[in-house]
Amino acid sequence: MTTQSTNEVTHLNSVQNNESGDSLKENAKQVRSNIPVPGKLLKVFETFSIDVKTTAKAFAAKCGFFPVYNAVHQDRVPQKVENFFFDPLVMVPLLAAYRASIPTMLVGPQGSGKTDYPKQLAARINQEVTHIEATPETSIDQLIGFSGLKDGSIKTIKGKCAKAFENGDLLIIDEVCSLKPEVLIGLHSLMEPSTKQLVIPAVDNEAKDVILKRHPAFRIVLTSNTGGTEIKKNFKATGIMSDAILSRICRIDVDYLSEEIEIPLLLKRAEGISPTMAQSMVKIANHVRESYKEGQCSSTICFRSLMKWASLYNLLGDVDLAFRMTIFNHFKNDAKARAKLAYGSHISALKLTPQELKFLKD
Repeated sequence: MTTQSTNEVTHLNSVQNNESGDSLKENAKQVRSNIPVPGKLLKVFETFSIDVKTTAKAFAAKCGFFPVYNAVHQDRVPQKVENFFFDPLVMVPLLAAYRASIPTMLVGPQGSGKTDYPKQLAARINQEVTHIEATPETSIDQLIGFSGLKDGSIKTIKGKCAKAFENGDLLIIDEVCSLKPEVLIGLHSLMEPSTKQLVIPAVDNEAKDVILKRHPAFRIVLTSNTGGTEIKKNFKATGIMSDAILSRICRIDVDYLSEEIEIPLLLKRAEGISPTMAQSMVKIANHVRESYKEGQCSSTICFRSLMKWASLYNLLGDVDLAFRMTIFNHFKNDAKARAKLAYGSHISALKLTPQELKFLKD
C-alpha cells in the first residue's frame, strides 16, 4: 500500500471522528455513507487493465490503489458491467483528477461512453452516484437548493448537487453546456476543490442560510459534446462556457473505440455472432459515426445499440429486422440515408439471404 493511499484512507475515516456533537447525534441515527472500508483497497492497474510501464512513476506511486467505500445505499451505486473496456487514455487522467479532487469534463460525441467511464469507476470503488441530466430548464434551486418558508414553516430544500456534496457522492452532470450561464455561475464554489462548505441560501427574511460540510469523498465529473468552446448544429441546447468555469475544471477528450478494440469487445459482450458479422456491424457504425461527427447526419450509433442489434440478430436470425428495430427505425431521414448506404456496402458483401437484404430495395 502506498503512503498516499494510507493517508487518504486515514483522512477519510477520521472525518467521522472529528465532527461536531450535533453531527454525531445525527449520525448515530444513520450510518454515514461513502467512508472507506478499512483494509480494503482497489488495485488500479489490475482493475482497469493499465500497463504500469506506460504510466509516469508519480501516477504509479500515488494512484496505484484506491479506497473501496461502504456505500450505505447500494441501489445508488451503478451496476458493474463485466468486460467493460477502460481506455487508458481516458482512465489514467480521470483517476489522477479524481485523486486530486479536480472536477473533470469528459468531452466527445454522443454514444462514445462519456457517462459510462465515471459510472463504472464508481461501480468498482462502491461509491454512490448522483446523476443529473442537465437541460436549459435546470435551475440553481434544483441543483443547490434554498432555505425559506414552505407550508407555513421554515424549511431547507437541498438540491441534488448539495446532497451529493454532503453525502460524498460521485456527482455526474451530463450535458453541462446546456445549463444557462447564471446557473453555471451558481456552481462556481462547488467546482473548487478547496471549498469545504456549501451555502444553501435563504430566500426570504425569516429564513437563514444553511451551511453544509463537504464530504471528503465528493467528486465531480461533467460531460459535454462540445466542451463549452463551440456551438455545433448537431447538438441541441449547447452553449459557450465562461473562462471562469473552464479554469476550474480539467478536460479529457473521449472518442469512439477503434475497430481493433470494438470488434473483439462486441464478440465478447454479444455472444453468438460471427467475427465477420461483428466486423460488418462495427464498420457500419463507424460510417454513420463519421458522418455524425462531420455534421452530415443527425444521429449516431453507440456501442449499446450495437449490442442490442447483435443480441436481436441472434434471436431473430434476421439481421435486417434486428437492424431496423434497434437502430434504423430510430433515425431521422438524413441519418437513414447514411445508414442505408453503409448497410448496403458492408452487409451485402456477406452473401446474406434476400430477406436479410430486402430493406436496401425499400
